[in-house]
Amino acid sequence: MIFSGSFANARHEVDGRQSVGGTIAAVLAALIIPILIVLMGLIAYVLAPGLSTSPVVLGRRLSIPLPDSLLERTPTQQLMVLIAIAAVLAICLAGLLWRNQLGMLRRSRLVIEHFHRQILERSLVRAQREGASAQRARVQELIAHRLPVLRSGLVAWWRVVPRAVLVLVGCVVLGLLVDIWLALLAVICGLIVWRLYVWLADEETDRTVDWELARSQNHLVELVQKAPLLARLQSQAIVAEAFEAELQRMQRRHNYLDNRRSRVIPAVALAALLGICLFLLALGVNRFSTTDALGLPAAVVLGLSLSAVAVSALRIGQTVYRTRAAADAATQIYRFLSNDQDTDPGERLGITGLRESVDLDNVTLTNDAGREILSSLTLRLQPRSLVAVMGTDPVSTSALIELLLGFGQPCGGGIAIDGLPIGEIHTNSLSRQVSWVGQDGPIWHGTVSENLLGNHAGGGEAAMQEALRRVGVYEKLSDLSDGLQTVLSPDDERLDSSTRYAIGVARALIRRPAIVVVEEPDTEESFDDDACLDALLFLAENGSLVIILPRRLRTLRAADRVILLNGSRLAGEGKHDHLLANSDLYRHLNYLLFNPYRNR
Repeated sequence: MIFSGSFANARHEVDGRQSVGGTIAAVLAALIIPILIVLMGLIAYVLAPGLSTSPVVLGRRLSIPLPDSLLERTPTQQLMVLIAIAAVLAICLAGLLWRNQLGMLRRSRLVIEHFHRQILERSLVRAQREGASAQRARVQELIAHRLPVLRSGLVAWWRVVPRAVLVLVGCVVLGLLVDIWLALLAVICGLIVWRLYVWLADEETDRTVDWELARSQNHLVELVQKAPLLARLQSQAIVAEAFEAELQRMQRRHNYLDNRRSRVIPAVALAALLGICLFLLALGVNRFSTTDALGLPAAVVLGLSLSAVAVSALRIGQTVYRTRAAADAATQIYRFLSNDQDTDPGERLGITGLRESVDLDNVTLTNDAGREILSSLTLRLQPRSLVAVMGTDPVSTSALIELLLGFGQPCGGGIAIDGLPIGEIHTNSLSRQVSWVGQDGPIWHGTVSENLLGNHAGGGEAAMQEALRRVGVYEKLSDLSDGLQTVLSPDDERLDSSTRYAIGVARALIRRPAIVVVEEPDTEESFDDDACLDALLFLAENGSLVIILPRRLRTLRAADRVILLNGSRLAGEGKHDHLLANSDLYRHLNYLLFNPYRNR
């Protein structure tokens, strides 16, 4: 699982040259660790018998040759020299670790940025088939959860490979050089303790018992909810007996789980202490029973080597679990990015406007999990009208307008513009005839003029001024530093939400598209004239079909028609007053959205 193809591909998404410097730093840092351990042994040798001959024996097969210049110095000078060398190596180690850490964090960031861009590119392609709303939950899962897990796994992998692996191998070799039997004994004891921990802390058993506990809790909830009815049908004693039986069953599972978990730490601690005692006994036998016994310096080298081995093994073990999760995340990401479902749309036609109607015939749309977003929806939308769409599920209402924008292909039924299936209309032609106005405009990097004209609309200064005056923001934008040539940005603090929205409406006024899809911003209802709503009504009066997701009561009252969705299904349509009088659901939604006292 760790070495799955998806995770391996993710590790190589960025140019391999990005990791060369970090890899070299990791290798050098791993080599410094055994050298520092040997230096600690030499320092211990200075503090015990002193350095007088070369080579210095620090184990049965570990002898360190020293220069005569060091042997001729006094013990104090020898100690100072060795400590100075150790300090220099420690500084080098810190620098190499910093370089390695910085490199792998930067590399992981580049990989995640690469995947973010791929997800965007893939979403643009998939939107033509599925729509944006159908894939919103999947994209949110990938960006908010899967990509952070993948980055965590990549960082863990690059932290361990190759540094921790080299430290593990190097320190094992160093320990074997000091004393092969003591090193093997320590390694075997460590493996036994680790396997004991894995056996006692069985995660699979814990998950099974946790699932059973959750089921028992759900049964208890159901019994409590049904208790009044069951008491009527049978008796209160029978209800209490059933509840008590389920409660005892849950308590037995709790008791079993508590007993298992309570013995993990004591058993592992006891096994570790016994292993340490056995190792110390073997060290003592070696020390007191043989002529070539290990001295204190060799014991220091062996102890530090085994400690480094334990730390490296622990880090590698932790990385195993993190990379499993990262491998699963990588699989999900590549599955989303795969193009096995894409089909060639073939030759497409163009349209010049909307003459008769937009028809939705028994349209059904599902998301990538198979859940229905729209169910058997049949509508006829005609030009020269303002149509408001309300619903209990924001995903369904958004999916409806996205279908009209040309994003997504229904699983059942069809959409046609003047009798021509929307799937047969060329994307560029559709984009010229269908315009979208978002809650925030939207605004992109560019001048006010560029934001108004975009890539498709024509017109000049006079058209822009007329549109801005109609939506009531011409004076405000003219007062900016460079007037209509002022450069704006998506997060420009000079523009409030109503001004951003007004720029979007003005853009539609200049383009005069056949279909205008509008998302009103969430702003407080006011009693002043709504210039943007008046502009949308002007578009409708002059031949456009305006479809709006309303956030103001005034918009619903002004709409020629309101379409009401209950989840994925059509629940009603008609004028505002008609639905208010005949639909409990519509009255409830109006209360939730427009009652000023609902939150008091």
